[in-house]
This record gives sequence, structure tokens and C-alpha cells, in this order.
Amino acid sequence: MPEQCRGVVVERAPEKDPKSTNEDVIEDLDADQEPEQIGSMKITAEFDEMVVWGHETVADASADPYVRSMEEWLQMADRIHSYSPSADTTQK
Repeated sequence: MPEQCRGVVVERAPEKDPKSTNEDVIEDLDADQEPEQIGSMKITAEFDEMVVWGHETVADASADPYVRSMEEWLQMADRIHSYSPSADTTQK
């Protein structure tokens, strides 16, 4: 795993009191639209490395969807969590 990442295994945490969290929320839903479920996750395990089995071959990201998805996820996570202020806001 890259240094800036943390590998965790999560599972859905049980809801504490679903009535109290949704009482004050007013949503305008279409007739065919279902309300979005809101919940939380709890960490059940941590890991610091991952193995994609290739059985005596090096995994190729262009052909292996698992390797490609991990590379794309790491790129997206890096973009989401990086911050570079624009030139306008740095001098104000």
C-alpha cells in the first residue's frame, strides 16, 4: 500500500436509532425514487499489503480488471484528498 493510504476491512455498523436521525429530514422524492439509506461503517481489520495472484506472471493493469481498478481507485483517492489552492485565494 502507498504510504498515504491505509488498508482497512469494514462492515456496516448497526443503526443506533433510525427514527431520531430521519425525523428532521424532509426530502422531495419522485414517485419511483426510493429514499437513500444512510449508515455508518466500522473497521474490523487492517492490512498493509495486497496480493493480486497472477500464477507465475506479472499482473498487467491493461488486461487485469482487479489491478486496473486498484490503480484507478488510488489515483482518484489521491485527487480527492489532495489540495492545491488557486492563485487567487493564496494572496488574499
